[in-house]
Amino acid sequence: MTGFGAGWLRLREPYDLRARNRAVLAAFAAWARRRRRVTLLDLGCGTGSTMRAVAPHLGADQHWILVDDDRALLDRVAPELAAWAAGGHGGDPQTGLVADGEGHRATVAVEGRNLVAEMPDPAGIDAVTASALFDLVSPGWADALAARCVAAGVPLYAALTFDGRIAWQPGVPLDRTVARLVARHQRTDKGFGRALGPAAADHLTMRFREAGWTLVHGRSDWWFRPGDAAVQAVLVDDWAAAAAALAPQARTALAAWRGRRHDLIKRGRSRLRIGHVDLLALPPDAAP
Repeated sequence: MTGFGAGWLRLREPYDLRARNRAVLAAFAAWARRRRRVTLLDLGCGTGSTMRAVAPHLGADQHWILVDDDRALLDRVAPELAAWAAGGHGGDPQTGLVADGEGHRATVAVEGRNLVAEMPDPAGIDAVTASALFDLVSPGWADALAARCVAAGVPLYAALTFDGRIAWQPGVPLDRTVARLVARHQRTDKGFGRALGPAAADHLTMRFREAGWTLVHGRSDWWFRPGDAAVQAVLVDDWAAAAAALAPQARTALAAWRGRRHDLIKRGRSRLRIGHVDLLALPPDAAP
């Protein structure tokens, strides 16, 4: 579906955790804590990072259904959760109990599903969650999921949606050109058809507002400091390749941009901010 490897997901997870908008997550937790038990459907789960980030905040007994089409990533869920549990979250993922902390308990089921061919049905689910997914999906797919959530009265917590903002410090020539090309590349087909890319958060907000739902949203930007060299280096390489795919005539200039950026990273002089948005959509009768 998206082609992300476990190594990249592991590298980005602490930055995702740090970036999540606290006000949006608090609103989601307030909704959950009014219930004795919640069942959550996590779409494009990868190795389960959303569950690890969110479960400790929700309070209630929880059952998570983690869905992805990448079998290799799903096979990493149990060991990643075991490592997380060993880090102080308690529980035994081999028996399904993966979090047993202060006021919360969570069990997990893993489900392999092609989200393109099988549109999720939220009926019988208490909430749908997803992280770093909606900028990859098509407008039609997002509309269909939003419509199903509205019809079933099921909240959506969509975190870490890329909104197109990229800012480097210090700047070098071609930074803005690369940012524009990356934004264009994000709108290419990521497996769902032509993707929403940086328009995803606004698109979802519009759909739920049209339905009269309550929206809680806020920025959840990645901030990379000079010490965050490994993740910056991966992004430089990926973005240079994405830009060159759309502008092959600029390959030489883009290679020079990549070299300058890597030099700044190696010298401990590079800072990077990448814009993301977190969004919580609640039915009118579930508003905080």
